[in-house]
Amino acid sequence: MVIYTFYMKEIIIKITHLKRSTLLSAFICLIPIATYCQVGNLFSTDGELSSSLINQIYQDDKGYIWIATEDGLDRYDGAKFTIFKQKNKDSTSILNNYVKSVFQDSKGGLYFGFFNGLQYFDHATEQFHEISLLTEDNTPYPAHVTSMTERKNGEILISSSGQGIFKLLESNGKLVARKFPKMVPSSYLTGIFEDSHENLWALSQDRGLFKITKNNKIHEYFHENEYETNISSIAEDEKGDLYVGSLTKGLFKYDRGKQKFIIIEDSENLPVKSLFVTDNNEILVGTDGMGLKIYDPVKNKMSLNDFSIANFDFTKTKIHSVIQDEANNLWLGIYQKGALLIPDKTNNFGYIGYQSLNKNIIGSNSVISVFKDNQDVLWVGTDGDGLYGITNLNNQEFHLDSNGSRSSASIMSIYQDSENDLWIGTYLNGLAKLDRKKRELQFIENLKDEQENTVERVYSIIEDGQKNLWIGSLGFGLYSYDLKTKTAQNHNVIEGGTAYDRLHNRWINTLLLSSDNKLYIGTYDGLSILDLEENTFLDGEGKNHILNNKIVYSLYEDEKFNLWIGTSEGLLYKPYKDTITEIYTTEDGLPSDVISAIEKDSNNNLWISTNNGISKFELQSKEFKNYYFRDGLQGNEFNKNASYAGENGRLFFGSTNGVTFFDPSEITSKDSDVDLRITGFYLQDK
Repeated sequence: MVIYTFYMKEIIIKITHLKRSTLLSAFICLIPIATYCQVGNLFSTDGELSSSLINQIYQDDKGYIWIATEDGLDRYDGAKFTIFKQKNKDSTSILNNYVKSVFQDSKGGLYFGFFNGLQYFDHATEQFHEISLLTEDNTPYPAHVTSMTERKNGEILISSSGQGIFKLLESNGKLVARKFPKMVPSSYLTGIFEDSHENLWALSQDRGLFKITKNNKIHEYFHENEYETNISSIAEDEKGDLYVGSLTKGLFKYDRGKQKFIIIEDSENLPVKSLFVTDNNEILVGTDGMGLKIYDPVKNKMSLNDFSIANFDFTKTKIHSVIQDEANNLWLGIYQKGALLIPDKTNNFGYIGYQSLNKNIIGSNSVISVFKDNQDVLWVGTDGDGLYGITNLNNQEFHLDSNGSRSSASIMSIYQDSENDLWIGTYLNGLAKLDRKKRELQFIENLKDEQENTVERVYSIIEDGQKNLWIGSLGFGLYSYDLKTKTAQNHNVIEGGTAYDRLHNRWINTLLLSSDNKLYIGTYDGLSILDLEENTFLDGEGKNHILNNKIVYSLYEDEKFNLWIGTSEGLLYKPYKDTITEIYTTEDGLPSDVISAIEKDSNNNLWISTNNGISKFELQSKEFKNYYFRDGLQGNEFNKNASYAGENGRLFFGSTNGVTFFDPSEITSKDSDVDLRITGFYLQDK
């Protein structure tokens, strides 16, 4: 979330700048639009919550997220938490720090159930007011309010543990709740719910589940001993199918024709604690100690959740509350841990790395090179943890680190030649060929500079049509290696050429072989071009490089032979046989001026990784569409020249947190509408 503060005389007006993409609005005027939140953010007592013992999470019609805990009531406005606690001398504070339930009616009335009663909240004054719970003889009773619901006929009913069901009424201008006499055969209720057929369902602690029809007929379910006191939750999907959770027996579906509940086969003995139906009509099943499950009614299958949240394991968590907010983000009330926010993942960005529970297969080091070979192995080079080989995007088949041998822990570049050999550029030990059978690197001993030093820091490798590998190094310059004769050659100075016919800067980041057989060399001081046919660095004007004082990180040639140049100062466009005509920066829509890597999709759009997200550049419209951590990326900072475009159209980008991969056709454009809302007024900082 971005907050702008305007100073007007002595009054400070804070305005929240929100986009329709991720969370909810903030502060006073909250509506279902998005804010910029961290992916998989766990709110806990370490900084935000009053207690990790969460009973319920609820979103009101203003967008606020309310979290009922066993030691206070917490409210999240998209930017910060407000904690409400009981104050003994303040009748407008919350009734009890043990907050059990939250509910809002169709008219906007917001109610809170406590261990010892019921209150409504006045948004205008930020005050709580008690609603008397009256027994049959009109005596106020501090009942434990477990849940609330509004029926189709407008009645608001309240379930309690010990006094059964109450009905909310207005008496003499005040709200009161009167007990229903013997509405169900149990006074100890944990929940109440009305389905689309206007049947009322009451979950009891001691008698199972009750259905009260419109004709006030009562049907009793799960009253056998093995199910007694274990019905925990109830939900209905968009098709009208009803589901019930049991803490000991699993998930059940109601057969309306037979008027009985059928166990979902994959859920037997699952300790179901909470249920929620998503917009996709999937049933999210929160368990008491076995994490979050997902039930697909179409496939009739129960599966594990597929969330990849950094450093968090769902498998043994107690999910006591699940909701999907109006921006489609998930909130999980994890008992004894906190409230976990999982932003809506509208785009199918894949991820391999340490932040993923099921794809944590390449260690935790920064990924500085990626390449997919013709055996469908994804090779991942890391900074300090060697080389990984991944199959099917989820199996680690190969890991080669230094481990005391003459290997290298930092893999700067990876390339497969025309003979299907895999070449590895390392940071400390130069160029090597991978021996797959022996699982070792065979270093090229004859790759030396003018002083017979081993050429280290090999940052880029490419092959020409004559079976020569071209090697760009950081600090050592440009070399070639003949695959036929196994000989190496230094190309920093053109033999027999003029004094200027040389590589002007030996700190090479990237190489690109163009369609007209020119080798483009991106360096820390601009761009050099070696004409392989003429064997010269000089252009028609006698210059040996362009783009003085610009760091070139990445290069890409499009289908019309135009050159795209990624630099530290933006994206540059050089048409075929022309000079640079366009420079794109953050002022034109890029997320960052530091261009790390450039790849193309099947629609000829450019995908550009930067040190602040990934951008799609639509060549026809000349528009940038940016994607960040909040949009499903594993992080915003991507590494220089660490990218690969697969034959199937899938793109791979390496970053400080791992590998992001995706099919560009599955990435949707975001709504960029902006909504500005005043979120608070401060007079002299008060």
